[in-house]
Amino acid sequence: MRARSKELLDRAVAATVAAIEIYNKPDFLYREEAFAVLAINGWELLLKAKWLADHGNKVSSLYVMEPRTKKDGNKSRKLKVKTTRAGNPFTHSLDHLAKKLVDSKAFDSNAWANLQVLLEMRDSAIHFYNRSGAFPVRLQEVGTASLKNFVAATKSWFGRDMTEFNFYLMPLSFVALPQQMEGIVLNHEEKRFLSFIDALEPDADDASSPYLR
Repeated sequence: MRARSKELLDRAVAATVAAIEIYNKPDFLYREEAFAVLAINGWELLLKAKWLADHGNKVSSLYVMEPRTKKDGNKSRKLKVKTTRAGNPFTHSLDHLAKKLVDSKAFDSNAWANLQVLLEMRDSAIHFYNRSGAFPVRLQEVGTASLKNFVAATKSWFGRDMTEFNFYLMPLSFVALPQQMEGIVLNHEEKRFLSFIDALEPDADDASSPYLR
């Protein structure tokens, strides 16, 4: 039986390849949003694979624990596994695992900064919509760096060679941008979104690091 960390690694790669394939389709109206969703899925699976590899492949190390509730309604000091709506174990989020791995120096802080931007793009795509012409431009910048970081992490953590895949995003010259994007007025949500991205960008990348923001 294969180790769970290896199974999660394969699924992480599959999700990331799917993100690239969808983005690079010649005519796909939801390309940026679909890429962000699948790319984040790939990263979460990769971080969980790394976590399991570092914790003896014990799945319970991924479970979120919470206090038990006493009969009187008060919280107990004893903990139990938090469960989903279906009653399955609730696992730690990408945010939690990334921060833990950064703190232990196992995950690069630049890669985490890049992931935070991609997470915001994913959340924006899932919970609302993006009408700004800046979204596809910034997505390609952030997405390209994210793919390079994904390749670097899989190589560093698992020795996985990704040369069998074409890890690149189609140049913007081949991706149709929204028409009349200059005439679009940004709302407050979009302004805050773009400001968030700008705040996470470094003055310059470390040339010696394989990871990018």
